[in-house]
Amino acid sequence: MQPVFTMRRLLFGPWRAIWHEPLARLYVCLVLPIGIVFLLTIPPMQMPDEMTHFLKSVAISRGDFVGIRLNTRDAGSSLPASVVRFAWSYDQWIGRAPQPYRLKTLLGNTSEGLGGPVLPAGYPNTVIYPPAFYLPQALGIVLARLCGFPAIVAYFASCLAVLLVSTFVGGWAIALAGRARLLLAMVLSLPMTLSLFVSCSQDAEQIAFTALAVALMVRWRERLSPGRAVVIALLLGLIVAAKPSYLPFILLPTVVADIGRWKMAAAMAIVSGMIVMACGFVFTRPAKVGFLPDNHVDAHAQALGILHHPLHFLKALQLTLDVTAGSLYRQCLGVFGRLNIDLSHFDYGFLTMAMTAASLLALWKARPFAAAPIDYLRRCGVLVLLAGSVVLCFVALYMIWTPVGHDGIDGVQGRYFLPVAVCATLLFPNSRAARTSMAEIGLFAFYLVAVGYMTEMKLLRFFWLV
Repeated sequence: MQPVFTMRRLLFGPWRAIWHEPLARLYVCLVLPIGIVFLLTIPPMQMPDEMTHFLKSVAISRGDFVGIRLNTRDAGSSLPASVVRFAWSYDQWIGRAPQPYRLKTLLGNTSEGLGGPVLPAGYPNTVIYPPAFYLPQALGIVLARLCGFPAIVAYFASCLAVLLVSTFVGGWAIALAGRARLLLAMVLSLPMTLSLFVSCSQDAEQIAFTALAVALMVRWRERLSPGRAVVIALLLGLIVAAKPSYLPFILLPTVVADIGRWKMAAAMAIVSGMIVMACGFVFTRPAKVGFLPDNHVDAHAQALGILHHPLHFLKALQLTLDVTAGSLYRQCLGVFGRLNIDLSHFDYGFLTMAMTAASLLALWKARPFAAAPIDYLRRCGVLVLLAGSVVLCFVALYMIWTPVGHDGIDGVQGRYFLPVAVCATLLFPNSRAARTSMAEIGLFAFYLVAVGYMTEMKLLRFFWLV
């Protein structure tokens, strides 16, 4: 039997897959220039929590893979003072009346370097994450440091590394996808997704690698491959370790797999769970501190409250959804900056119609597919797991970000549900049409150009005041 993974296939297989799938090729060719324009338009540190993500990336570039507790309320590592000053120097666009972003504003930060005296720097909300999805950012920062560039160049190098890796992995996932390929491509090119692609956070890689894991799961079901099963288990373990709210994801292979491969799927879930536990013990536990203790936030007390009074949590969940469901949906599609730059109602309507059209087209292409009862059970299982992930997102924010006994849930953001939207493509049946039609290519090209235009115009108006 020919080995599944050879060095030649690892190096050239993904590029060959992207090149032979028109939708994936179009995705890579358009997302890269759109992303570069976004990168040059958005001032540094303007995405949620990007300051602490950058500090985490710098720490990894210096070899600090495991953070430490600085005190009972803060955690991080020792970083150059110039890097810390740079990371927190871009707060002038938070308000409703932003100062215009100009080239001189950007060049004014070239004095901050990547070396110099170090001091304890706190970034407690990102220090607990495993380093896997920060490696591209760290590599960009290392290259900038070796070339003697200042912190601003290191920041853009880290964002460019995120863009390149996320676009390539996303295109590879589209090329491998056998279910709702157009829908997956649209989710991977939503305005919110593309804006994360040009930030130094780990969210972009997490979304892209979730799409790759989903595509590999479908291919694994069609062709038995222990090597592919190991890769899926590794990806799911790292994805869940980076965001434990996605814990139900590790059970997706057991739901998707055929009955004859259930033992292998169960082994994959066990391996993924072991990776999650190992990452939690090695990376999270040494640096875990409570968030917002002055605001009466106590994860332990909140967990006990959920156990003793589950109805109170359900009421808080219902109230949160009643108040914020529309806002979370818009955030999932695209709300930029510090969640203070909305698209227009027309733009949100266009995005909704495009996603709906892609979903209907996926169902229409699969209409000759005669599903067996077990296939419907599989989709119900996928739906249950995805719903569980959504609920766990609210549970996690209720515990670590919400005051004890509060009537609502604080800190929930729409971008948290993008990996869930990616996994939702598993709800669609495989299409008998192997080739992507010209109509799909044309629709996706129009969609991407429209997304790039509407997002760029909104960013220019807000940051550049044009």
